[in-house]
Amino acid sequence: MKVTAKATRSGDWWAVEVPEVEGVFTQVKRLDQVADMAADAVALMLEVAPGSIEVEVAPQLGDVQREVAAATAAAEEAATAQARASSLLRSVVATLRRDQSLSTRDVALILGLSHQRVSQLESAPAAPSGRGKAARTARAGRIVSQVAAARHPRTAVVERSAKSPRATTRASSSSTEVPAK
Repeated sequence: MKVTAKATRSGDWWAVEVPEVEGVFTQVKRLDQVADMAADAVALMLEVAPGSIEVEVAPQLGDVQREVAAATAAAEEAATAQARASSLLRSVVATLRRDQSLSTRDVALILGLSHQRVSQLESAPAAPSGRGKAARTARAGRIVSQVAAARHPRTAVVERSAKSPRATTRASSSSTEVPAK
């Protein structure tokens, strides 16, 4: 059986109502507890196993509901745009490296990326083909993290070279090396 659990904030608690089953009301401290508590309450009222109840949680947020929906939609649009940008970057990197025979550093300069990011894009497989909102959100988080890391001008880099096994730390926008601690 599928039911909807409407959760409304009431002080420090979430008041939960299941409109499909008359008389089912409960409360929880956290929103992540709503599904289990609603399933237990419905199962108790209908004398069925709690595992047979599928619960859709519907937080009732009042005026903020529209803002939440707009923010979620904007995040999904941004994730889609970022995935497309990443795909285009991978394609351009491959073309410049393969067809134009440009070095990684030359491609980096052309695209405004670090040479390390160009190497990542060159060796990265195509974007995951996961489906659904969770896959898009996870993919977007990874992409945003990668882009932010690639574009941050003062990222500390730890290097070890064959000449000197001692690690050194330097800021990526500076050529001054400082011994690593």
